[in-house]
Amino acid sequence: MLFYIIIFSAVFIPYIANERYKGLALIVSMCLLFIPWGLQYEMVHDWESNIGRWVSVNGETKSLIEIKELIFIWILQICKPLSFFGYLIVCAVVELLLFYYLIRKYVPSTYYWLSVFVLIIPTNMGLLFINSNRQTISIVFTIIAILFLKKLDSNKITQRIKAYFIAVILLLVAANIHSAAYASLLLIPIYYYASSRRFINTSVVIYVCNILFFLRFIIPYSFFESLESLYLLLSDNGMEVYVNRFEKYKDMQAGFFQLFPYWIIMNALVFFYNYQTKMIRFFSIALVFAIIMLGFFKGTLSRLLEYYYVYAFIVIPYYWATLKKIRYSIIIGHLDLTKCVGFLLLCVMVYYFYGGTIVSPELSLYGAWSDFRTIFSASKWM
Repeated sequence: MLFYIIIFSAVFIPYIANERYKGLALIVSMCLLFIPWGLQYEMVHDWESNIGRWVSVNGETKSLIEIKELIFIWILQICKPLSFFGYLIVCAVVELLLFYYLIRKYVPSTYYWLSVFVLIIPTNMGLLFINSNRQTISIVFTIIAILFLKKLDSNKITQRIKAYFIAVILLLVAANIHSAAYASLLLIPIYYYASSRRFINTSVVIYVCNILFFLRFIIPYSFFESLESLYLLLSDNGMEVYVNRFEKYKDMQAGFFQLFPYWIIMNALVFFYNYQTKMIRFFSIALVFAIIMLGFFKGTLSRLLEYYYVYAFIVIPYYWATLKKIRYSIIIGHLDLTKCVGFLLLCVMVYYFYGGTIVSPELSLYGAWSDFRTIFSASKWM
């Protein structure tokens, strides 16, 4: 019960706060999220795996878990004086500070609560980030790469080349923390497109995106089996690991009802693309790409797309605010399209909670959260 009080308080406090104190309310929310993020004890499915990696590097006894990523080994070695619990606390602080920075910079203060909602309520967001500690660290590096790219971006060719070069290096660093981050290299051309392509033909792009989205219901399942070679390239422990996961989740087909919120979000992102700033355009393309590709990456394999859909907690609140700011209205008879889109986005909030939480394939991994425990209840400090 304590866990649910914490996360819903984190959402509710920025919602009820006076506009003058929204920033302070967001800080309070991040502090509340730090409790499950950095102080949880044996709450996540990968708890033993996380300990195993720590022991394999810093323990006196050998672990059955082998780590191949050199930079992740260095991180664990650097954090050895902090202990395993201290390492988790530092990771939580860094991750939440980065999320706090992104929310403050790109989300209107009125919608801080919505950012926190999208970040922590669906199990394929915050709870999965807490569970997948190593991958979340790599996600942090990919986000820093994009922010660094934006900071150095200029009209000077040499400066732009330098920016892209450093960004690629940071993405490769992320891949040497978690090999799945090699999938994030596509963020570079996405950023280039978003920064150079101010306008798109909305009708054509919506048409193409919808064709790709609905292909998941048409393509024979034998096609997905041909993707096993791709899973091999991005796996940690070889082909057998991802093939096993593929077989485990091959029957986990989501229906349109479950995917409805993602379909609405995808179309809204494309519809308002031409009204957005460069960074929001980048976040939007990344999220649209993830929504489309989620139809082809099943179950655990969908985690390969975390590097793209992580920006949902920025994009969704920003687009909600766009409805208020742009006042883009098309009247068909007595029908105001803006109000219709607003109503659909309200439906998305309800369905997003349902589709991303209640029927999520990850839900079964988090049943222990109802009996929330912190590291202070551990029998010994690890």
